[in-house]
Amino acid sequence: MRILLGLLCLFVCAPALAAAYVSPLALPSGNLSTTIASTGTFQTIQVKNGARSGCAIQNQGTNTSTDTMWVYFDATNSANCSAATKAGSFTLIPGQSMNCNVGTIVLNDEVCITGTSGDAFAANFQ
Repeated sequence: MRILLGLLCLFVCAPALAAAYVSPLALPSGNLSTTIASTGTFQTIQVKNGARSGCAIQNQGTNTSTDTMWVYFDATNSANCSAATKAGSFTLIPGQSMNCNVGTIVLNDEVCITGTSGDAFAANFQ
């Protein structure tokens, strides 16, 4: 009788146990940190990515630096951030960071940045 109950439980419980396991998805991710290539010219950090689950971008300037950076999310996915403007951008002062989440929504647009040539920024995407 115990064997029969054990087998019955195995068949009844197995689907519930299998449904609880979720295989991780292999999403594009990575550290895309670098420096500003050319003062005042927007450069692409990451192209439009519908699989993006998050990102963090930080102006790596020191507290004594006054160099500002501008981050633009380009919904048009224009070539080489040609649609990006400072007026439509998020401003990052030295040490300040931002992410690409707005509430529960993750922006999947092309991500563009500009600032002063040679200034470093951190950029991590998942």
